[in-house]
Amino acid sequence: MPMVGMVRIVQVMMMVNMMVIVEGG
Repeated sequence: MPMVGMVRIVQVMMMVNMMVIVEGG
């Protein structure tokens, strides 16, 4: 099920992005 893996990767990327934004702000 490659779709599930893709969704998981996207979720992790979004989480990291949020963390970076919070740290930068």
